Amino acid sequence: MAGIGFGHTSTTSLAAALRRLGLRTKHWAPQFTLKLMCLKLSGGAMPEPGIRLHENATEEEAVKNFEWGWDALSETDAILDEPVNLFWKHIYRRFPDTLFVLTKRNITLWADSEYAWYDHDDEGRMMSTKRFTPYWRWCKRNFGVDCQDKLLEYSFGSSRPKRSDLIDAYRRHVEEVRKTIPPGQLLEMDISAGDGYEKLAPFLGSKPPRRGHYEMAFPHDCNGHCIHTGTISLSTASQSVQPLPAPVRRLRQAAEFLSVDDSVESIEGGRLCRCDETGAMLPASSEEVPDVKW
Repeated sequence: MAGIGFGHTSTTSLAAALRRLGLRTKHWAPQFTLKLMCLKLSGGAMPEPGIRLHENATEEEAVKNFEWGWDALSETDAILDEPVNLFWKHIYRRFPDTLFVLTKRNITLWADSEYAWYDHDDEGRMMSTKRFTPYWRWCKRNFGVDCQDKLLEYSFGSSRPKRSDLIDAYRRHVEEVRKTIPPGQLLEMDISAGDGYEKLAPFLGSKPPRRGHYEMAFPHDCNGHCIHTGTISLSTASQSVQPLPAPVRRLRQAAEFLSVDDSVESIEGGRLCRCDETGAMLPASSEEVPDVKW
């Protein structure tokens, strides 16, 4: 299964829900995230120092060249979050029976959240954010380009997109997905509007998870307001915020029949959400970011 909604469309919640259904899930998994970018940067070829950009490769060519990278999915049932939403056509071509979940959200709220996630230049255009620089250093080393700029370009049509570019890209993405993926293989979900296991479980041929005699509530982790451990740059948090005390966290989890890890805070409305390492986007310092091993 592939989740192909943009980031900040409740992908963290969907990842938690998939894990509770027993699926081995990768949500913004660093190693596979980097490999996927090669589908565009090098036409699917394994990167190495001095390799040339090959951004005009056809999907068929890139998928064939990427055989070295698909092994990352050998022990995975579900992948989602950026850049899966950029390379869903490649995944569909390589694995034509894949089920796809398109997460959506009120387009205005989504654009606000996505826009706030990045840094901005003097004209208010989005730009690469310094907190991700250590993570993307492999890209500069191998290709001589800023991979964050490329991610913005591939996502929104410009390495310095305006907020209006986000909305245009969102609409194009939804339209293209609907035209391409057969109805029986596509599920659209607006988790922030209340969609949950009643839609997801039947689509996956499963049943809602239970704890004892009770059906578990659908998780609502972050939903566009996630502040990953070690980062504090979101507009929704101007200073470091401490997690809730463990007793309060456990009481809330018990009341809602949730089973999230102790390192996760599930709070909505612009408040704190700490994501564990399965969903974390970047450690706090460059020393903690391992070199990429292909």
